[in-house]
Amino acid sequence: MRRQQARRERQQAEVDRASAETERGLATWLPNPSPAIERSMQLRHKVLTAIEAFATNEEHIARLHEDLAASHPGRRDEYRRVAEQARVTARTAREMLRSAAAGPACN
Repeated sequence: MRRQQARRERQQAEVDRASAETERGLATWLPNPSPAIERSMQLRHKVLTAIEAFATNEEHIARLHEDLAASHPGRRDEYRRVAEQARVTARTAREMLRSAAAGPACN
C-alpha cells in the first residue's frame, strides 16, 4: 500500500512540475499589448481627424450648391437637393464624432 501511495505521489509531483513548466512557458509567450494599444490610439486619432475634415468638406459643398442654386434658377431644385444631402451627411459625420468622444480618449 505504501509503495502504491508513494508511486502516486511521485506521479502527481511529476504532473505538477510539468504543469508549472507549461504555465511558465505560456507566461513568457504572452505578447506585449503596448504596441497594439498605441497603434490603436494613433489610428483612432487619424480616423477622427478624417471624419472632421469630411464633415467640414460636406458643409463647404452644401454652401457651394446653395450659391449655385441662387445663380442658376433653372437648376435650383437640383442644387438645393444636393446641398441638403451634403448637410445631412455633415450632420451624420458630426454625430459620429460626438459618439466617438464618449469612447476611449485619444491623445
